[in-house]
Amino acid sequence: MPQITRTLRVPCPMERVKEILFSAERLGLLFHTVERTEGTREQADWYLKTAFRVTLGTPSLKCSFETRAGNRAEWRARAQYLEWQGRFHLVPRDDDATDVEVQLKIEDTGPLAVPHNALIGVQISNVLSMFERNLNKALEGCHG
Repeated sequence: MPQITRTLRVPCPMERVKEILFSAERLGLLFHTVERTEGTREQADWYLKTAFRVTLGTPSLKCSFETRAGNRAEWRARAQYLEWQGRFHLVPRDDDATDVEVQLKIEDTGPLAVPHNALIGVQISNVLSMFERNLNKALEGCHG
């Protein structure tokens, strides 16, 4: 399963970062492949942008949190032949910023799994970079 782990520095207090990352509905909007979400903090449907529906072979993913306690969370978003898994560990800093340790795994389990997973392995770093950009944009104007 292609995966990446990275620590992101976010210029906002931890509680504000948690409002976005610990909500299934809001989390989906941080991924560049997701057009819109419907759901709640607990679980949400992530509807993919048209180009990614074809590439990924599904119109949507169902996301839910497996654990969410204190400053840690684990989630999964699934479709018939696709699974995304994520893990966050938030570390507050003295300067009203938050370090976000992110682990992201994406796996295709369908008939084209081998070439798709090879492509995902090459692109997963870009996926996380765009996620970071969208997280910072979602937190624009945040003041500790």
